[in-house]
Amino acid sequence: MRSRTHVVAFLTLLVLLLGTAAASAQYRGEFYVHTDQRFWWYQGDNRLYELLVPSQGESYLERDIFGEKMLEITLRGGNPIIRVASFGGGSAALDRARQTLQSQWQHVLSNVQTTENRTITTSNGLQARFIVIQGRTAGGQQAMMRAVFFNKGDNNVYLQWLGLTSQYSGTNQEYWLQAVNSFAWLR
Repeated sequence: MRSRTHVVAFLTLLVLLLGTAAASAQYRGEFYVHTDQRFWWYQGDNRLYELLVPSQGESYLERDIFGEKMLEITLRGGNPIIRVASFGGGSAALDRARQTLQSQWQHVLSNVQTTENRTITTSNGLQARFIVIQGRTAGGQQAMMRAVFFNKGDNNVYLQWLGLTSQYSGTNQEYWLQAVNSFAWLR
């Protein structure tokens, strides 16, 4: 009986250790308290960059897929979504990402139009490429995808806002503008 207890204890410990090792291998950014309780400071990709993100999101999902490290925040009500993604490859990879995002929703939206496509300067003085794409959903509502693309050497980050055009107001708009304008490279 005693050896059976040791085996169960050993297997339990082994499962815990394997679970801990698997969890530590996953991508994790870091969240820090901000003086404004509506926001957290978020540092992503091993402290490569930081920005303000909403602290009142409905869900937060971090993942690393093929080297693209992403934080996806679903805001209250299940929609809209703010994404923060980083990846290497320099400006050529960033151009490919921008082209992909511009065509990403054409299969579910009709009358897709790019309504903004220009370079902006954020409040932190960073130059970034800004695009807005709008189209009609199958349900007849106007959808919008906003994206801002940052590059520094081999490093790229894009911020993306996805939702209905009517949702881009009030708190949702403030969350987006704070994210874009607070973005900063840390190294």
